[in-house]
Amino acid sequence: MSLDISLMLETGAEPFEAFELNITHNLGAMAKAAGLYEALWHPDLLPIPEGQDYIEAQDVAPTLEAGLAWLKAHPDEAREHDAANGWGTYETFLPQVERYLAACKRLPFAWVEVDR
Repeated sequence: MSLDISLMLETGAEPFEAFELNITHNLGAMAKAAGLYEALWHPDLLPIPEGQDYIEAQDVAPTLEAGLAWLKAHPDEAREHDAANGWGTYETFLPQVERYLAACKRLPFAWVEVDR
């Protein structure tokens, strides 16, 4: 099982997935250490800004930036949370967070959907 994150846009009649990311649940402990868990696994628990109906990419971007900075500044501490089975490591998580942050900056008004 894994976490699927999508950034969704509406350009007419049907919404479409503009970005997709799949993260193993084995990275949950590392995400918690970096302060990323809620933004990744439970963005639905974040407060929805006034005037919005859902969490948008721009709403999670600051948390992603802070978590990414922590990961880069504390690689040894982050690696302590590498999955023993090799499915979920610092080396795979760091680029995933970077990709997600880049997508959030590129698509700030896309809404965030997660499938846990």
